[in-house]
Amino acid sequence: MSNIRPSSTFIQIIKFQRWVVVLSLTLAVVSFLYSVYAIQTERKISSQKAYFITTTGSAVGSEIFIGDSNMKELELKNHVKIFANCMWTFDQYNFWDQVTKGVEISSGPGKRIYSTYKANNFFEDMRAYNAKSKVYIDKIEVLDAINEPYKVRLYARHSFQTEREDQIRNLIAYVELVGVSRSEDNVHGLLVSAFNIENNDLLSKAAN
Repeated sequence: MSNIRPSSTFIQIIKFQRWVVVLSLTLAVVSFLYSVYAIQTERKISSQKAYFITTTGSAVGSEIFIGDSNMKELELKNHVKIFANCMWTFDQYNFWDQVTKGVEISSGPGKRIYSTYKANNFFEDMRAYNAKSKVYIDKIEVLDAINEPYKVRLYARHSFQTEREDQIRNLIAYVELVGVSRSEDNVHGLLVSAFNIENNDLLSKAAN
């Protein structure tokens, strides 16, 4: 009985089918790996949110497509800005609310400032003279956003108005912050751990 050999055309068809199978498997593996990569990338991006406080006091999480260090700098600046506004921007009607918020986002400096206000009967004087206090932020410089405690320098001016006179002083301070767990009351996950005033010179004084 003679041997039956497959034709060259049949062999080519078999090779082509094998090639199609290999290519299909390769594409399936590549597609799977890309899907895994896309999911991980999406998770990473979605977790990169910087939290900011609006003028109404509400927290806004903003997805930003920038590096971690830049995102941390934005949150450090915003946290220091909030702290300064809480401790130096108020009148007799919202004094306690503002200062209490400042205490809650700091580990020690807020309490020390609050104790100073209380010891000097600051609130009573504000009510007696219908005083208003306001801080103007000129610049917030991040010195170290990598290592804890994070380091920031605040450049601001503090305006204090009474029925008798208006005063404006420098408010330049070296600030340190540490990280804590994020919460509804502390969306940045930061606490002001040091607030050292370096310059509080009188800039102007005018009688009313």
